[in-house]
Amino acid sequence: MYADSAAPTAFRNNLLALPGVAAADLFNATTGTPTLAQMLPYDAVIAFSNTGYFDQVTLGNNLADYEDANGVVVAYNFDWYGGTQSITGRWQTGGYSPYVNPGTTNFITGTLGTYTIGHPLMQGVTSLVSLYRETLTLAGGATQIALWNDGTSLMAFKARTVGVSAYVGDAPPGSWNGDFARVALNAANWLRGGPCAATPTATVTVPTSTRTNTPTNTPTNTVIPPTLTPTFTRTATPTATTPALLIGHVVWQGRPAQPNALQQVGITLTLKLGSNETNYPSQNTDASGFFTTLVTTRPNGVQNWRVKGTKWLANSGTVNLTGAPVTNVEMGTMRAGDANNDNLVNVQDFNILKNTLGKACGDVGYDDRADFTGDCLVNVQDFNQQKNNFGSSGAPPLLPGSVNEGPKDGSAVAPPDVSPPKR
Repeated sequence: MYADSAAPTAFRNNLLALPGVAAADLFNATTGTPTLAQMLPYDAVIAFSNTGYFDQVTLGNNLADYEDANGVVVAYNFDWYGGTQSITGRWQTGGYSPYVNPGTTNFITGTLGTYTIGHPLMQGVTSLVSLYRETLTLAGGATQIALWNDGTSLMAFKARTVGVSAYVGDAPPGSWNGDFARVALNAANWLRGGPCAATPTATVTVPTSTRTNTPTNTPTNTVIPPTLTPTFTRTATPTATTPALLIGHVVWQGRPAQPNALQQVGITLTLKLGSNETNYPSQNTDASGFFTTLVTTRPNGVQNWRVKGTKWLANSGTVNLTGAPVTNVEMGTMRAGDANNDNLVNVQDFNILKNTLGKACGDVGYDDRADFTGDCLVNVQDFNQQKNNFGSSGAPPLLPGSVNEGPKDGSAVAPPDVSPPKR
C-alpha cells in the first residue's frame, strides 16, 4: 500500500524475488483506503507515503483492526512525517505505532549501523542505505532493533508493527538500496509464527516514493485504482518455531536522563542455568537503555543473568525463561568508574582518570576510558562518578548453580578522601 506519485516498482520487484513470496499486490492509498476485509487475506501490509493518504484516520483504524486479527504491518517513511502523510487513527492513538508522530526530516544518506545480532528481523540483512530518512523517537513499549550510522533509529517494532525510517519508493528512483524488502519478509515470517516460504501468501505492499523538500498532497502522475487480488489461500504451518526474545533494560550512571543518545552504550550479557552458559556478543543499548537478545536456544527455567559495560560495574540477577515470545528484565543502574574494565573501582582506575584529567577529545593524552559522562571531556563530573563508587566491585562471574540476586558492592576497600588533582 503506497501514497506516492509513482508505484513502488523497485521495492515490489525486490520483494517478489525473495524465496516464498507468491504475490505482492499494490494498493494506491492516495485514491482509496483498503478495508479490513481486503487486507485479511494477506500475511503482511507494507505501508509508506510520500504524498498524502486518501483518508489517514480510516486507514489507521483499519490497520489497527488488521493487527488485532493477527495481521502484520511494516511501515516505512513517511508514515511519521506529519500532515496527511502520517498514518493516524487508532493505529497511532491506540499504541500500535513503534514511533512517535511526527518526526523530523533527516535527508542525508545513511547506512546500516549497529543492530541486534541474531534478531529475526535482521536475518539475511547485510545492507540498508537510504537518503530520505526521519529522526524518530521510540514510542512507549517499542523495541529498537537497528540504528543508522549516525545513531538515529533505523528500525523498531512494537507488538505486530515493524517501523523502518527509510523511504523506499520510486519518486525519484535511486534514493535507496539494500535489503529493505528482506526486512518486510522477515517481519511476516517472524510475527506470523512461520516462514512465508513454507506457506506462500500474498503481501500488500505499501511502499512510498522518495520525498522532495516540499512535499505535496497531490499525486503528480496517473494514479492506479485500488485493487487487491489475493490469488491463494493461507494454510497452517505447524512446524514453525516462534523466536523467543529477552528485552533487558539498564540505566547508565553518569549519562543524561533517558531517552538520550549518550545512553547508547555497549553491553554484554551472560545467561547461565547450571553448567549451560551463553555469553552473548556486545551490543548497544538504545537511547532508552533497552537491548534485545534472541534466546530461542536457551533452555527454559530460572537462570542467572549478568550484564557488564566496559566503564561500568557488572550487575546480575535471575530471570525465568518460559519460551514466551518476549521476556522483559529490569537490570538496574550500571555504576560508573571502572576505567580499566576489571569490575573494580580502585586506585588503578583513579590513576587512569588523574593522568587524563582536563583533556578533551583530540588532545594529546586524552583517555576515553575515564570519560564516564560521554561528553568527550574528562573533568570533575567524571571524577565524581568514580569517587562515588570507589572501593566497589561489580557482580562476579556466574558460577554453576549460583543465584546472583543483584549488584554486588565490594566493601573491603574504603573510599579514600581524594580531591581532583590540581593542574
